[in-house]
Amino acid sequence: RNAMAMEERRNQSLFQRWWHSLPDADQVFSYDTVKEVRILDSRLGLIYYTVFFAIVAYIVLFVFLINKQYLEQEKTTGWIVTSVLGNPLSDKKIPFDVYDAVTNPGELGAVFLPTRILVTRGQEPNKRCAFPLSPCQTAEDCSMGAMGEDKVATPTCDNGMCVKLGWCPAEQEGAATTEQHLIDANQYSLWFKAKAYFHKLADGLEISTTRNGRPMHYPNASANTYTLEDLLRFANLHLDDVRENGAVVQANVIFACDLDEKNEDEQCQTELNTALVDATSGFNYRFNHYYYEDGTRKRDAYRMYGVRVVTEAAALGAITSVGQIILQISSALALLGVATMVADFFLQSVVPERNHYKMQKVLETEDFN
Repeated sequence: RNAMAMEERRNQSLFQRWWHSLPDADQVFSYDTVKEVRILDSRLGLIYYTVFFAIVAYIVLFVFLINKQYLEQEKTTGWIVTSVLGNPLSDKKIPFDVYDAVTNPGELGAVFLPTRILVTRGQEPNKRCAFPLSPCQTAEDCSMGAMGEDKVATPTCDNGMCVKLGWCPAEQEGAATTEQHLIDANQYSLWFKAKAYFHKLADGLEISTTRNGRPMHYPNASANTYTLEDLLRFANLHLDDVRENGAVVQANVIFACDLDEKNEDEQCQTELNTALVDATSGFNYRFNHYYYEDGTRKRDAYRMYGVRVVTEAAALGAITSVGQIILQISSALALLGVATMVADFFLQSVVPERNHYKMQKVLETEDFN
């Protein structure tokens, strides 16, 4: 028989001999599966299903319904131009319209609304007068160093202020030469012209607060215009809180867009958020109006106290994403394994029958060493 087998093997081709030398395909491509042990113990079953359904509730309620993690989001910044509307009066019944009140304090992305104005009229250069910004107790406090470049001045202290060479009369709050005007700033309105673009999810979709081309006053659902009183109230402030020294307020126009919505009028919701940045130091600035009177150069000095509104625009868009859905389902399936881990912990470490259960769960082999 051996001779016949050897003869048959010699008659085989090289390929046949190589083919028969390969390992069994059933061995190579065998499938290993986990052996499951059914534990007839209601306590462990309650623990497992309690954790299991708690995880399912977390995934369905928190992940999908509350946080909406099935959406893909895009955040983008926009730009905003602010126009001031209104014609308020001062306490002296003097109108301070937009052209009088809104001047440029030298900053982009912000607008200034005055609440209190100090006006010192008819200042002339190269005059001597007491300056409130140079306090003194005696004439020695007004020495050459304190007087700056006024090297010929005789040190003089007048009512607690050094007498200096400069534009006179000097600005002094409460003095007869300095007028004070309290502005009814609640009559000002701000028209926020904001715009943003979505480049990733919506292929250049443009959103704006100026689609209708005119101011829409709050509380209109499509509002883009707010009074100063509204802005301060949103920040838990009142005009009387900031009238004296002014304040800095941050105003953010935020677009929240559902990019699955096909109706452009209902696609985005606009929200305005305001927050107080600084009310302790306040905000004020000064500008001058120069003119000639009888050949003499003069100026009127205006110090403006008020609310500086710093503006920003941002947009958040969301659209249903198959990739996000697959990602969340994959994470959920992995998280469900925690229920098995918790039940196994109680099975092997807590219940009184743990030693018996471990014998059924864990199969030990012989020591082959």
